[in-house]
Amino acid sequence: MIQKVYRNLIQVVNGRIGYGDGVHSDNIDGIWVSVTFALANTDTLITHNLGRLPVGYHVMTKSASCDVYTGGVASTDTQITLRGTVAGVTVNLFIL
Repeated sequence: MIQKVYRNLIQVVNGRIGYGDGVHSDNIDGIWVSVTFALANTDTLITHNLGRLPVGYHVMTKSASCDVYTGGVASTDTQITLRGTVAGVTVNLFIL
């Protein structure tokens, strides 16, 4: 029995930890969000509904060259504020 549990654990951990498909998260605690920055270097409020404060975010894809950075409003358990350096850029994020 212990050997079977160990083999199952190896299968799950060994190369099978993932963010998901870009819409639905997999086995990493986080959420996919797509946001378009209307104005450059201006706070953009993003709803994540994690039920906890986010620990960070990964920028996964961008429609154009742009840096994404933390905004001036503190995160809550439902929202995070980010800024983009270029207006009109759509960014797909994984918020952790």
